[in-house]
Amino acid sequence: MFLNLDFEAAPLAGSVAPLDAAVEAVELASFRLHSRRSHPIACDWKVYVENYLEGYHVPALHPSLRAEIDWNTYRVEVHGDDGVVTHHTAASAEVNPVYGGLWAWLAPNAAINVYRNGMSLERMAPAGPGAMTVEYSFLFRDDASNDERASALAMCEQVTEEDRRICEAVQRNLSAGIYDRGRLSPRHENGVAAFQRWWRKRAGCA
Repeated sequence: MFLNLDFEAAPLAGSVAPLDAAVEAVELASFRLHSRRSHPIACDWKVYVENYLEGYHVPALHPSLRAEIDWNTYRVEVHGDDGVVTHHTAASAEVNPVYGGLWAWLAPNAAINVYRNGMSLERMAPAGPGAMTVEYSFLFRDDASNDERASALAMCEQVTEEDRRICEAVQRNLSAGIYDRGRLSPRHENGVAAFQRWWRKRAGCA
């Protein structure tokens, strides 16, 4: 469910059209809600979103995920100015992957993470200055085995914990005034740049 307090806002369908196209091949109608989990994280929600929107930290911080993907095919695509960013990658030929090679973010704080036999809907909920909660709703196909569901849940738990550690470290550096600014990589941080443009525009800073 999406809410917008702007009575003159454009129809939602136009904003989410790139997201619809990205998940067109995903069998959404066959998925059923399995469970929900939440993870408190001591960082600003924007720190977590920026972490989500770039993939270059994967090889260094997510060894299990790195083993599942063909890093040479990893790409991040920005879809216009409406706040849709997608990640795409092929699976490694050496493993039977948990993930389906697609991650999609919808501004300001929603994401879809596709597994081989299901998906998770992710909400990045602010909880005050320097605090947030990541909320997952897990969905799987009826024919997904218990082992497949357990593997997806375990992988998500591990990746989220790895992201929690780095995001909290970034937040500590920001709060301490250590970090100022730096250049963004056109190849690896195009999603981060798009989010910053989106945020500045809506905060009246553009």
